[in-house]
Amino acid sequence: MQIELQAQKDYLKKNPITNKSFIDIRNYYESERRASYRDTTEALYELIDNSIEARATKVAIVSKLKNGSDQPEAMAVIDNGEGMPEGFLIKACQIAGTHRASSNSPHLRKGYGRFGHGLPKASISQTRSFTVYTKQEDTDWRELTVDIDELIASGSPDLPDEKISKKLPDWINAHLSEQFPDFKSGTIVSWNKVDRMTWKTENGLKDNLNWKLSISYWRDIKTGTKINSLGGN
Repeated sequence: MQIELQAQKDYLKKNPITNKSFIDIRNYYESERRASYRDTTEALYELIDNSIEARATKVAIVSKLKNGSDQPEAMAVIDNGEGMPEGFLIKACQIAGTHRASSNSPHLRKGYGRFGHGLPKASISQTRSFTVYTKQEDTDWRELTVDIDELIASGSPDLPDEKISKKLPDWINAHLSEQFPDFKSGTIVSWNKVDRMTWKTENGLKDNLNWKLSISYWRDIKTGTKINSLGGN
């Protein structure tokens, strides 16, 4: 008997197929983590694109370092854009979730954010857990966390409900206070457990990211958008 055919039969004996979903939950998340992005800078571009689409005038890429090292254990992209309305975070965190009017013909739409893959796929390509915080002017912060390990353990693709944020993480709040003293609205995407970054140190990422940002976003920078990358401009 052919080796592959026998392997398939052995699999069926151990794992009877009872779920007819188009997506195999057990394998989906891990395979999605390894799709599409060549390096960490490309994943960050997706979040910056969203910030610019939300009319942010400033975007800051920040990190939380492991104790006594130059290795980030978490990263975040903070912007001062318009934020998201109540009830929208689930859509923002869904793969292929999009609100664009031309979502049925995304290739016809101009600008960023055509397909609805950017935020969630970029995030899980670099981290096993990410949280999106968002705030409109004169509203509370709201948040939603997507944790790959929890989804795999549950065997379900269902996201948790968004909730009011009791408190931003201290490291994020410190960067927010320092870089956005007049903050009124915006969104923060936090990569909570970075484990697949191309460059393992903050300096390595900074050396490769800063010059790429200046090339990729020179038009936006020229028209006044500020992009602060790990302390550099």
